[in-house]
Amino acid sequence: MTENKSFNSVIIGTVLGDSSLIFGDRNKNCRIDFCHCLKQKEYFFWKIKLLEEFGIYGNHSFYNGCAGNYPKFRYSSHVDTRLTELYESLYQFRKTSDKKRKCVKKKALNKLDDLGLAIWFMDDGYNNKDRNYMHLATYCFTKIDNEKIRQWLNIKYDIKNTKIYRRKDKYFLVWYEDAPKIRGIIEPYVSEIECMRYKIT
Repeated sequence: MTENKSFNSVIIGTVLGDSSLIFGDRNKNCRIDFCHCLKQKEYFFWKIKLLEEFGIYGNHSFYNGCAGNYPKFRYSSHVDTRLTELYESLYQFRKTSDKKRKCVKKKALNKLDDLGLAIWFMDDGYNNKDRNYMHLATYCFTKIDNEKIRQWLNIKYDIKNTKIYRRKDKYFLVWYEDAPKIRGIIEPYVSEIECMRYKIT
């Protein structure tokens, strides 16, 4: 394990993005699952290598796609008690078909560092260099959750100009004035992965 990398931050950043914690092991412990498209193959294996630094191992596969689905890589880890410990920080009960949905809790955000934020942005971020803004697709989170993210960015990174926009019943975050500051925070990590550099350039 590399000293300057936090297990909690990596998992939280990944789950706030495209990954999911799913109970296996007869519902006793969690595994982490995620998928990426063919163009993000390098990023997919970068994530796996990062998890292995923390002793998280699993299996990956590739699907060519059928019935309108795009080709993609899929990863599923073995169960791990550390993942189970983080589950309640990232999910809560809601009146939905799947009962448990991702949420944003302060105790999870407070464990997030620059690397975790970079992973989250590589999963769900967008950079519009022509109009000089960046946004984070926080669509699966409520307005209250988005407010928590905005407050956390203000306290931790002095990001004061995070805008919350609504598209139908979904919310997302946008940065105009602070786009260069966000870019500077995540760039050391995003620049390591060729296929993800478009997120910051």
